[in-house]
Amino acid sequence: MTLSRMLFARLAAVSCSLMLAGFPSVSAQEAVNPAEARVRSGADLRQQLQQAQDDRQVTDRELSLKQAAAKVSAQRVEELKKQLQMVEARAAAEAADATKLREKSAMLEQRVARIQADLPAHEAADAAVAVATRAKARLEAMQTARRALQTQLAGLRKSSVEWRSRGAEAEQQVAALTAQRPELDKKTAEAKAAADKAEMVVTTAKAAMDAATVTLTGATAAVAETAAHAAEAKASADRMQQSADSLEKSLATLKEAAKLTGVDSAAAIQALEKTLADFAGLKTANQTLQTELATVLQERQKLMAAAQAEQEKKTAELAAAEQAAGPLRTALTAASDAVSAAVTKEAQLKQLTADSTEWQRTLTAQLESLEPALPKLDAELQIATAETLTVQRAAEAALEPLGRFVSFSRHVAPIFARRCVACHNTRSPGGRLNLDSFAALQKGGESGAVVTTHNSAESLLISEVESGSMPKEADSLKADEIAVLKHWIDVGAPLDAGVSLTADLFDVVPEFSQPQPPAEYRAPIPVTAIAFSPDGSQLVSSGYHEVLVWNTADGTLIRRISNLAERVHDVEFSADGSRLLVAAGTPGQLGELKLFSAADGSLLRTLVRS
Repeated sequence: MTLSRMLFARLAAVSCSLMLAGFPSVSAQEAVNPAEARVRSGADLRQQLQQAQDDRQVTDRELSLKQAAAKVSAQRVEELKKQLQMVEARAAAEAADATKLREKSAMLEQRVARIQADLPAHEAADAAVAVATRAKARLEAMQTARRALQTQLAGLRKSSVEWRSRGAEAEQQVAALTAQRPELDKKTAEAKAAADKAEMVVTTAKAAMDAATVTLTGATAAVAETAAHAAEAKASADRMQQSADSLEKSLATLKEAAKLTGVDSAAAIQALEKTLADFAGLKTANQTLQTELATVLQERQKLMAAAQAEQEKKTAELAAAEQAAGPLRTALTAASDAVSAAVTKEAQLKQLTADSTEWQRTLTAQLESLEPALPKLDAELQIATAETLTVQRAAEAALEPLGRFVSFSRHVAPIFARRCVACHNTRSPGGRLNLDSFAALQKGGESGAVVTTHNSAESLLISEVESGSMPKEADSLKADEIAVLKHWIDVGAPLDAGVSLTADLFDVVPEFSQPQPPAEYRAPIPVTAIAFSPDGSQLVSSGYHEVLVWNTADGTLIRRISNLAERVHDVEFSADGSRLLVAAGTPGQLGELKLFSAADGSLLRTLVRS
């Protein structure tokens, strides 16, 4: 039983009780039949009156109580009605919520069903992506190994060439040194003879200088000895003079004392006078000795001066001989060093030649062992590249229906080609943004990166096209074109498998059909290109998105070749007339060069698209 029903039942019970409460109850004893009520006296009647009044008062009180109770019950009924309304409103809201929840549950069930239905496809796509990732990793490892092998082979070849060059150069230098050796030996012999002759002169001069030095030393010693004797004689004379002066003073003092005292000092005076006379003889002899020593000293000084002059002369002669011998010694040393250096250099070069031969043998063996691995690795790499491309394209094919991949070449590049590249190209990169290739797009422009992968809301490219700022002075991109760009960015702005980063945009874009030419030209148009077939039987003229082939004999139209860019600029037949080359372009969008079969006008191939 619901809450509202319970409240309704309770409300009904209260209502019934209130209805019963509105009427007083009468017992069987109180219900007196008037026919049976006999009045016996006035006192009985008064007593009955009093009883009736008392009963009425009791009944009135009971009535008041019942009426008050009924009022309270009525108020309670109103409150219960309000509660019932609130409960009913709440029940209605809960019922509405329950309906919404049932609808949400149904939607979730549908979503679960869709997810369950999509899950195998997503899991299969994830498996394909995992396979592609492993294949790409394997391919990159093989490419790395190939680059390493190429680098190793290049290094070995370079080393082989360098060692071969070193060996050849060493052999040439050895030959040159061998040719120079006789001349070096001759110069060394000449330098040695001249140096030996100079050494003999130096030796003779040195002996003469040594003899002069000995003579000078003896003369100097003799002068010094004589000077010492003369100094000694002079010193002796000075001492004798001092003694004589002292004796004369003593004699004078003695004589003066004898006069004053009268003492006989004749013997002492006589003895002093004799001593003074002896000193005079010694003084004369000393003077004679000094004169002789002075004469000897002068003679010896002359001999010393001559010996010194001779020694200086011999010293100068030795210095001159040494000076003359110096360059000859240097020349001999240089010649000897040159011979030694040549011998050392020759030995080094011969060792280098031997090393070069050994290294070339080693490097050749390494090259012969490694070079066969490169073609094998190239073959494996080619197979791995094809396999990787296959699984990557399979992964893209699995992801695209699930909205997890958007093809750059099929969906994004055509938008850039039609609406953007006219102003953003290599020759005129507006805002320094070049859209000629995927790699150029990734570089961005002067405002920085234009694509923030997995976040179209933060991508400058989307903000520019959504605001209408780009393309400049042109119609804004359509909503579906902007949606394609946003979807492409949100899934990571991928590049199709097998497409080069630097590939030209027009090489990436699939070739799309050009507008059909008019069924008939209502007004003349300029003819911008014509060409006659080699045999002159046909004339080709330009049209709008087409070329027309005419029969020159009768002027009839043979065929119309369409699916060309807007303006045809040139047409040319091949030399044998079997093929027709058409150059056309759409201003600001496309330039192309197509080759057609002249026999039926079928497209053979597109040679250039830019």
